[in-house]
Amino acid sequence: MMNEAKGVLIEIAIAIVVCLIVAAGVEWVLENVFQLEYVPHITSSVWSLIYWLLNSIVYAINQVIYGIGEFIRAPFDAFANTLEELGLPAEMTFGLALVIILGIGGAIAWLAWRVLRR
Repeated sequence: MMNEAKGVLIEIAIAIVVCLIVAAGVEWVLENVFQLEYVPHITSSVWSLIYWLLNSIVYAINQVIYGIGEFIRAPFDAFANTLEELGLPAEMTFGLALVIILGIGGAIAWLAWRVLRR
């Protein structure tokens, strides 16, 4: 099923590229062979649209990855800010928060593994 979908997407991409190449060829022939004064340049607009669409997809994926990173980082930042408000130096609060949270999480995971292993 997945291979069929991949094949269809590849065929669609090839068809779009071939159509754009043919359209560019027709534009070139109309301008250079038939010496027409005004030829609408559709091909460059479509290429720009495809370029914009692909850049938008990449940007959206990057924003999702950034959001996931911020989601994972948020508890550490909050705990580090709490430690800083308690009077610890700002340079060591994030590292200490990381060690404490991961240490407690590791201990809980180890205890759960010990209990579930029985």
